[in-house]
Amino acid sequence: MPEGFEQFFKPKEIADLLAYLDSVSTPPRRFAGNRPALIQPDAAGALRLRSSNAEIHGDGIAFEARYQNIGAWRNANARVAWTVQLPAAASYDVWLHWACADDEAGDTFRFQLGNSDLTAKVPGTGSWDRFQSAKFGRLELPAGQHRAVFAADPALRGYLIDLLEVRLVPAGAAPPDFEPVAAGNPAR
Repeated sequence: MPEGFEQFFKPKEIADLLAYLDSVSTPPRRFAGNRPALIQPDAAGALRLRSSNAEIHGDGIAFEARYQNIGAWRNANARVAWTVQLPAAASYDVWLHWACADDEAGDTFRFQLGNSDLTAKVPGTGSWDRFQSAKFGRLELPAGQHRAVFAADPALRGYLIDLLEVRLVPAGAAPPDFEPVAAGNPAR
């Protein structure tokens, strides 16, 4: 598409176009332990977008069995997606559970859901084996079924992230309690 085309569209129109292009593109890659599924709120109202439930699209990205994370992410065109069902409109705090070696940190990710999107730089966690969690922002989301997409924005210097989970927590709720992560991934 021509550079700058997005200035002529509303965010909802761009989201619809991306959803359409996603639906007619190549099917998601398959990995042992990775089974895409519809994501609905849990008892606390949170949405848990786990790597094991994501659709994985593109080359230069993999589902890593040892931690059950999405990693080896070295292609800026790769992305992961989830289908999310929201029973009502609400505000959600966006939390990530991730790892990133300090010398690879600093690339930017984009998380889009519905008409909302969030961009941020990936902070280092010390190593690819040290996972941590943090809040990255807040999104206002409408009711209905939506696509959530996590991707690099726009280019990568190295590896983007080892992503375990994106958790959408009702705004103002207590921080999520992420499960501890077991012993390390093979070196890159």
